[in-house]
Amino acid sequence: DEEGASQNYKPSSSGSWGLFERPDNISKAYGGGKNIPFGGEKLNAEDVEEKRKKTLAKIQQYKKKKLELANADLGDDTLSRAKEGIQRGKALMLKGSLTEAREEFQNAAKLVSPASSIGGEAQLQIAICCDSMGRYDEAKEKYKKLTTHRDFTISRQAENFLFGFDAQDMLKTEKYKYDANTYRPYFDVVSTGEWDTMYVNRDKEDEETVSLQDRLIIASVFAFPILLILGLRYWQ
Repeated sequence: DEEGASQNYKPSSSGSWGLFERPDNISKAYGGGKNIPFGGEKLNAEDVEEKRKKTLAKIQQYKKKKLELANADLGDDTLSRAKEGIQRGKALMLKGSLTEAREEFQNAAKLVSPASSIGGEAQLQIAICCDSMGRYDEAKEKYKKLTTHRDFTISRQAENFLFGFDAQDMLKTEKYKYDANTYRPYFDVVSTGEWDTMYVNRDKEDEETVSLQDRLIIASVFAFPILLILGLRYWQ
């Protein structure tokens, strides 16, 4: 039998099954041919116990992973601190304090699982801070990692931000340079809400000129009806 298993079957040129040489007895050559009785293969007590332990270990691993994803293994106090940290970070971002905001997001991310929704939001805000601070390579790398996040909202936002980098590469915007410090005061004023929309004319000569023009316009408005009446009487 062993000699037959080692021999190769050569397909004939008449179109028999198969095109390549193969063992004459595939079952014996590759260890097949095992008969499994009705009801499954009979195992001894040691094999059954080992199989049971492996199954329980996989179940425990699955439960642990599920708890981590939902942050169900954390206390309410920890989750509250993480959420409050994210809110503080967003408030700092509105004020333009990107470095402090990034630290708040990092501290919040340490409290929860990165695969959870809260952890994903913290990581996304960290990437946005890096992007706003001009650390584009770091931000781009973080966006790429978040595109595979289990939370669809997080992954979709990361894809949108990542598309911005792809668009920049396609439009070759790197050749257009600008000084961020020049525009920084304008963004800071808008973000803090301390801008003043009241126009103040600091040139007195222009103010007098404008006032004189206003007087002439007002006088012409009142004088026009009088001149019109006098003109009609004259033509009559």
